[in-house]
Amino acid sequence: PANANLPPIIRAFGILVGRIIVAQGSDVAYQVDSAFVVNFTPTAVSSDKFNKSFVISNPTASSDLPIWRVPATATITGVHLLCKGQQITGQLWQFDANGLNGSAIDGSNLVGVVDTNVNDDGSLSAAVITAGNYIGWNTVSATAGATYAIISFEGYFN
Repeated sequence: PANANLPPIIRAFGILVGRIIVAQGSDVAYQVDSAFVVNFTPTAVSSDKFNKSFVISNPTASSDLPIWRVPATATITGVHLLCKGQQITGQLWQFDANGLNGSAIDGSNLVGVVDTNVNDDGSLSAAVITAGNYIGWNTVSATAGATYAIISFEGYFN
């Protein structure tokens, strides 16, 4: 293309607002016009907080699944469980990059109480999640009649 050698364009609401210019090393310059240049060093995601929730419908003792691929190394700071219908017990897990071979993020089970939020015990034994791995749920037990479980967790990118 005719513009193949030009730096990437930054647009806001369809209006050209600048170009990204990659300099030597890991520095990046953001150039709005010839007089205004901002230099910065890019990082993946740094200390950004997140929270995620997912629902398991009609959970059984085999309702184990990876649900989110972590884009950068992260630390989990809290886990919560809310059950409907009947009790469910389980753990938030870290799975490998293929969603297999899981291990507990917290050594203690979360034991659900119907219609009541339950928090982790406050001490997550393996809270650091490797970039590219999955976070998911390992169900230890589910009482017949459990209609769904809502699992929520929060943390930050390291």
